Amino acid sequence: MKWIKMSKISTIFIFCVKILIEMKFKMLRILVFLLFVTNIPLQAQDDLGALLEGGTADAEILVQQYIEPLVDGSGFGLSGGWYNTAKTHKPFGIDLSITATAAYAPNSDLSYNPEGLGLTNIEFVDPNQEYPTALGDTQPIPRFNVIDDNGDIITDTPIEGPVGFDFLEDIPSIFSNAVPVPMIQLGIGLVKNTDLKVRYGQDFGLGDDDFEFRVLGFGIQHDIKQWIPFVKKLPIDVAVLLAYTDIDSEVQNIGGIEDLDDRLEFDTNVFTGQLLVSKQFSVFTIYSGFGFNAISSDVNVLGTYQLESDEIIVDPVTLGFNSGGGRATFGARVKLGFFSIFTDYTFQEYDNWTIGLSLINIRENKNGIL
Repeated sequence: MKWIKMSKISTIFIFCVKILIEMKFKMLRILVFLLFVTNIPLQAQDDLGALLEGGTADAEILVQQYIEPLVDGSGFGLSGGWYNTAKTHKPFGIDLSITATAAYAPNSDLSYNPEGLGLTNIEFVDPNQEYPTALGDTQPIPRFNVIDDNGDIITDTPIEGPVGFDFLEDIPSIFSNAVPVPMIQLGIGLVKNTDLKVRYGQDFGLGDDDFEFRVLGFGIQHDIKQWIPFVKKLPIDVAVLLAYTDIDSEVQNIGGIEDLDDRLEFDTNVFTGQLLVSKQFSVFTIYSGFGFNAISSDVNVLGTYQLESDEIIVDPVTLGFNSGGGRATFGARVKLGFFSIFTDYTFQEYDNWTIGLSLINIRENKNGIL
């Protein structure tokens, strides 16, 4: 029976790790797909130049329409997966968790209409059509020309923009129109029923000198039940969570003048504050969290670029995004020996669904396994 139980645990562990690996590499491909201004392939330098012929203002408008849902989804996804109980560790108690979060875009963010964007030197072949954002469908393909101040077309053939990208096409369709956010996190108990949580990752072994990626996050979860007399007697756990995650990423050599530091930067900062409540029933725990997110992101195409007209453009695209708002999470955890599996759903602007695996009981407290 013990062998059967461990076999089941191993199967669950392998499944969660498989999803993590799938999501990890697809998430890293986001940085490549942010290169909308290069029509996705890095070798499409002619399209980059042609698009910039239409002016940096128009280029920024199109880049923003396409990638804003992706950027927002990444931020909301990073706010998830921080906890699976309100109960804190005893001093030096440790848990290691692997999570996979899908941040679902609302329908309104799956497409954009070029009408009303205020474009001056870019003209869509069919301006009345709805075109997919990065999280949208794979059809229709946006096609547009660059026009001069007199309204004359100056591109030889229409430029094809990118369509929606299914980051998780190889795993269940319930992840459609979602931004995948995988994470590995370590938690350790400090004094006064306080946990320190740490997230860290860098490059993930891509082996590409032109690509840099780093994620760093810190969180503090503190048991406030101990300080409130009437709450102290209730058969529940209550805590507050304050957490911050920062992602810095860069793709170099994207088509600018050689040796002039052309690159794309994608940086996101996410802060979340939540009130956590949980109740344990033997091996089963239900938990919830209520609070807010504050998210800021920057997407910049930097460097020096020379157009066919011999005009030199420096740092053509610099975009800033801010989002956030209230959130409510509801989840459940099941303990299986040294492992726990958990899942939760968060209601917010971009709803989150998180699944995870937690390695616990590296240190038992006097009441048994955490």
